[in-house]
Amino acid sequence: MPPAVIATPLSQLNLPPHIDLQYLASVKGTLDVPHRLTSDGADASGAARWVAADGVKVGTKVRVRTFTYNALNNSYEFIRDGESTPALIWTPIAQPADSSTSSPAGPPALPKDPGNVVTPFVPELEAYPAIDRDDPDDYILISPIDSGLPNSYLLFKDPRSIPGVASGYGEAVTGVWLGDRTRAEGASIPTHIADQLRGRRFGDFASLRKATWIAVADDPELGKL
Repeated sequence: MPPAVIATPLSQLNLPPHIDLQYLASVKGTLDVPHRLTSDGADASGAARWVAADGVKVGTKVRVRTFTYNALNNSYEFIRDGESTPALIWTPIAQPADSSTSSPAGPPALPKDPGNVVTPFVPELEAYPAIDRDDPDDYILISPIDSGLPNSYLLFKDPRSIPGVASGYGEAVTGVWLGDRTRAEGASIPTHIADQLRGRRFGDFASLRKATWIAVADDPELGKL
């Protein structure tokens, strides 16, 4: 499942005027910004908030990218760094004459395949300088010229950072639970450990993993396996 994506108009970043964003996108450059969106794992809704990009807790550089034209299906695609499949797809009404990032002349059409759902998001600016986390997975996305689409600032949210409720029943444990085979292939959660966790809400996957190992450490039987 691809991560959820939040989009907001690029104007929310309050960037200085006269920056050549098309050039930065063409060379896959970065741009220093005053603030960035980040996921707030403590919020049960998984909401995103603005944080100050101070260069210490949160880096200042955001990647600048653009859509790439795919002539096979007459669409513009945005592929995240390190990925091979499109994260966003926009399909114009007419096929361009070439494979440049310029859209065909004429009014833009609604996409046939919009790819990921982009959620409009217009939050108030708040600074949280005490937040200690990795840099957000965000981009400044430059739309094709004459497409009618606005330039956007995007935040991709890793599903592991989104709050959720534990589910599943695990598997019965027989023999050695963490042996040589499971080191390579992984081990199922024992049924009685899953019973303790099921239905509990966790702020992120790391919290669930921590609770799992605490339950395992407190279990006298698993220590014998």
